[in-house]
Amino acid sequence: MMDDPKNDIFGSFDWKNFGQFFGGKFPHAANDYLKDPSWVDRVVKDVMKQAFTNAVDLNMLKNRYRTEVFETHNNVVVKIHIPDKEQARNLSAFVGINQIKLEGLPDDRSEVVKLPSHIVPESCKAVYKKGVLQMQIRKVKISERMHGVNVRYFD
Repeated sequence: MMDDPKNDIFGSFDWKNFGQFFGGKFPHAANDYLKDPSWVDRVVKDVMKQAFTNAVDLNMLKNRYRTEVFETHNNVVVKIHIPDKEQARNLSAFVGINQIKLEGLPDDRSEVVKLPSHIVPESCKAVYKKGVLQMQIRKVKISERMHGVNVRYFD
C-alpha cells in the first residue's frame, strides 16, 4: 500500500529544508515521522516557547494584574485583581474617556486598561474588596455625544 504515491506523502517531501526552516528540530529520516509522532508535541512546545520568550518580556507579564472588562447596557465594569492590599493602597487610578491608567505599580511602572466604549470619567465609582478593585463607570449615551453648534450667518 505504501507503493501508491498518494499514500506516500512523506516520501517525496523535502524534510531537510523543512527542518532547517524550524531550526533543525525535526528527525532526519522521513520514516521517523511515521513511526513515532511524539516529536510533534516536543517541536511545537519548543517553537512556542521560543516565539513567546522573544516576543514578550516575561517579567512584564508577571507584574501585570489580571483584568476583566465587561459592559452592561449603561455601564462599563472593570475588575482588576490585586491580591496584595498594600499594593492596592499604593496605586493611583485615572479614568479617561476610553481607558483607565494605573500608576504606582512596582518598579515605577504604569498600566493602561483599554475600555470597549466611551465613558463619563466623572461617573466612576471604585471599591476594593477581597483582592479586587472594581470600577463601575457610566457609558456615554449617544445623545450626549451630540453638541449644538453656533452658526454665524453673513448675508
